Amino acid sequence: MLCEETNFSFNPRSTILARVNRQELGEFDALAIGLFLIAQFKGQIVVLDLGFYGRDTHMTLIREARLIAGVRFLAELPEKLRQRALLIETRIPVGALYDDAVTLAKHAGLRPDPQREDNPYNRFIDNAMQPPPPRDPVALWVPPPIQPKPTRPKRRKPKAGDWH
Repeated sequence: MLCEETNFSFNPRSTILARVNRQELGEFDALAIGLFLIAQFKGQIVVLDLGFYGRDTHMTLIREARLIAGVRFLAELPEKLRQRALLIETRIPVGALYDDAVTLAKHAGLRPDPQREDNPYNRFIDNAMQPPPPRDPVALWVPPPIQPKPTRPKRRKPKAGDWH
């Protein structure tokens, strides 16, 4: 994955897109490569499965506002990282578990109102627990695999007596 020159550029102004497939690589190798890439890159980082890759050391990314991440449920994050993640101002809960929706509502400053069924707290929890919309297979685009650049055979210098 990292051995061929055409795969990655560690130029600080470049973008790195890495499809790290745990099924193909195995859990340990995928984790090692993912953590290496997260540590190496100094720009905005998008991690779709922070529950797998997230470590307490990634709290710096949250503090620097460089992390965009997805988690399936809050309990899969280490405790310190979970507390820091709950301080992120822009949280978009989709398909949350009930307990996570309640936690997010509390962190949004909402309180249950037993006097009324229709209140901001209940609406927030209902919206947070809504499953994500089905993905339109036509709208999904998967980039083609990176092909190595074709190499031209080296030209040898003509020697005396060669006919051209």
